[in-house]
Amino acid sequence: MRRQTRLLLPLVLLCFTVYSHGQFWSGILDPSRAIDWSANNAGVVGGIPANRTQCGATIPAGSSAATINTTIAACGANQFVLLGAGTFNLTAGLIFDGKSNVTLRGSGPDQTFLVFTGTNACDGHTADVCVMGYSGCEDCYNPPTPVNWTAHYAQGITTITLASAANIRTGMLLLLSQTNDSTDTGGIWVNDALGVASIEGVCGPSAGSHVGHCQTQLVTVTGVNGNDVTFTPGLYETNWRAGQSPRVWWTGTTPAQSPSTGVGIENLSIDNSSAGAISIISFHNTTNGWVENVRSINGNRNHVGMWIATHVTVQDSYFYGTLNAQSQSYGIEPEFAGDLLILNNIFQRVTSPCMMGNNAGSIYAYNFGINNYYSTQPAFMQTSYFGSHDAGTHMMLFEGNIGAQALWDTFHGAGGNQTTFFRNYLTGWEAGKTSGTVPVAIWANNRANNIIGNVLGKAGYHDTYQAGTCSTCIYSLGDPAWPGAPYQGVGHDNMVASSLMRWGNYDLVNGTSSTSTNDTTGIRWVSGEVPTTGIAFVNGNPVPASHTLPSSFFLSSKPAWWGSLPWPGIGPDVTSGNIQHVGGHANTNPAQACYSNVMGGPEDGSGEVLTFNASRCYPGGGGPPPPAQLMGVGH
Repeated sequence: MRRQTRLLLPLVLLCFTVYSHGQFWSGILDPSRAIDWSANNAGVVGGIPANRTQCGATIPAGSSAATINTTIAACGANQFVLLGAGTFNLTAGLIFDGKSNVTLRGSGPDQTFLVFTGTNACDGHTADVCVMGYSGCEDCYNPPTPVNWTAHYAQGITTITLASAANIRTGMLLLLSQTNDSTDTGGIWVNDALGVASIEGVCGPSAGSHVGHCQTQLVTVTGVNGNDVTFTPGLYETNWRAGQSPRVWWTGTTPAQSPSTGVGIENLSIDNSSAGAISIISFHNTTNGWVENVRSINGNRNHVGMWIATHVTVQDSYFYGTLNAQSQSYGIEPEFAGDLLILNNIFQRVTSPCMMGNNAGSIYAYNFGINNYYSTQPAFMQTSYFGSHDAGTHMMLFEGNIGAQALWDTFHGAGGNQTTFFRNYLTGWEAGKTSGTVPVAIWANNRANNIIGNVLGKAGYHDTYQAGTCSTCIYSLGDPAWPGAPYQGVGHDNMVASSLMRWGNYDLVNGTSSTSTNDTTGIRWVSGEVPTTGIAFVNGNPVPASHTLPSSFFLSSKPAWWGSLPWPGIGPDVTSGNIQHVGGHANTNPAQACYSNVMGGPEDGSGEVLTFNASRCYPGGGGPPPPAQLMGVGH
């Protein structure tokens, strides 16, 4: 799969990963710190389908939720339900219950308005629009007896051996997990024990037999031969091992209990202000779903929730506000998820735009966030992009995003590892915020992460390069929490800094001429910030031989929807950027340009919800590049 070399072992053909050849990050990152983000094809496999046919007549404005749900249920495969222009006042939620390969399409987010006052139960995850594999799946990843995984744990492997594969079939989702580390491994370790590695308590999988299994990866079964199970994608993490009693979990044993697939929500506006659903859109026990060109207003816990979901794409959309603007007020929130593509979205006045539950191998790229409003502590700056919020998150890529902060926290344990931030602009500042104002904050026990080619900080505000805890530094590294938080006995972790890979970043503390069109003084190519000594489960990273960075870690060329903006838009090799006072090294990305220039968004992110339609902002309406622009295996 992701390696050109294959080893034939008894009974099983095993594929391993050698990432040192053919990757855009080759020569920069050691293979134990990254995956083949392009070949894993994050998001909908093969891209969002464009050739579906209409199912029935266009449903006129004013129709009921029951009418829409009846039409959805009656559609055949590869069809779409079309909603006309106007307002739909809906007293109940919309539901795709076990339905696959059907699209709910409006006439445009500035034309079709769904205003909800009721919700769908969505197996306990109430939603305005619920996409789920089948009813009764609330605990479908909590079987009475998970199956033990007995052999083959190497990174990149695609076939493993189980104690029994009797109830496993091709096409089902498997959740892989292993027990948490009881003590610090001296490297990558996963633990959510309060006062040991967590300041608040258990990680996401906190019910039933999931307790103590924070590290997870969702895979799709492609074949079963006796007790040998083949799947895609291969194993991402480097610390899978027999000593941690690895197991597999599953959804259902009959075809009727398969995950839903190929369901899309697109070209419409959804208002949750009077409904209060947990999620505006929920993907539950599903794969290859998408949200495209959607205007989403006032999420409760989240705008888009993913629970047991893989290969979901959220793109070209606009998310405004949350009902409570405090704890648990998110934009995109995955849990038991992986291989997501969160691309080219706008987040305005959302407390935490990109929350991170248990997740592996996903890509968050070219998003724009502004005014992470937090009602209970208005002077405290909330993060835009979480590297980790639950123990066990790993191998994520954040590329080309613009926002306030990247944060790996310890609220739900240790183990946000081997995640890469590449060519992002993180300000570490928002108007009126005076605490937590740090571009990159990595709390204790989150190790072997990578910060490459980013632009960091605000001129005249940040005055310290690195510290344990501060509000005006570029990096806050190793402390267990922000000042004043209940540390619960969790201590400072020097390994956060020593295992952190930093290369080619420009920061506003070391930069001496932020108003220049090409200030090179703040660009750091420092061998001492390259962790050449390995830790447990992660190799040492050789010092890169070159100061040349690729334009992208997952795209082979500028995507068509990028338009006329400079490509790449952010990084040490960018000069004469259109964002002021960052040494010339950053340009607006398409999402920010849409917000500012087309939607007329206020500079501080305040104000009312704006009018939005991706077709007015991006050539071709936005969307991911065609498959030819995604780097393939062996290139």
